[in-house]
Amino acid sequence: MHGGIAARAEIQKLVPLAEIVQIKSLPKAQRDKIRSKFKEIEGLTQRQAARILVIAQNLIFKV
Repeated sequence: MHGGIAARAEIQKLVPLAEIVQIKSLPKAQRDKIRSKFKEIEGLTQRQAARILVIAQNLIFKV
């Protein structure tokens, strides 16, 4: 399992920091595409992703 810092680093590899901050304001199709990339991060929990992205847990892997 990833620690908080490692999880954030893995997400930043897939999604630039500027996009992480703006995920909630992106169109749904674009948000879904980005969130689907999170499934590729081994060991990343839904809760970790939600905390890093500041979005609800149930939205993370709903794609």
